[in-house]
Amino acid sequence: MDIKLPDKLTFDLKEVMHMTKLDARVLNYWEKEFGGFQAVVNASGGTFYSRKDVQLILEIKQWFLVERLNKEEIKKRIQPELKSLLADDVDKIDKKKLRLLKRELKEILTFMAKNDKNKP
Repeated sequence: MDIKLPDKLTFDLKEVMHMTKLDARVLNYWEKEFGGFQAVVNASGGTFYSRKDVQLILEIKQWFLVERLNKEEIKKRIQPELKSLLADDVDKIDKKKLRLLKRELKEILTFMAKNDKNKP
């Protein structure tokens, strides 16, 4: 079950259902049963999943359907899987870009503070 995800950070519920070929009820059940991923509902009521969420959902599907693992075995596998996904994110952080972003955010906050002082 090697699915190439589109180059996006978030996916709406219909996209996830289409990519994973799973019903919304299954996604909701897995979210509650296994944890490790959580849909986000925006102000207009749309449900979205992160790229990492979709990757984990596909892993769970692989474990259920191909490897035939039971729920307890899957729960045991999710913990190291989550640590691995988080470690990948930490490894990708570019310290120089992070410092630049921090400096730019401070400049924006300074500008906004000056703007607030000039308002009557």
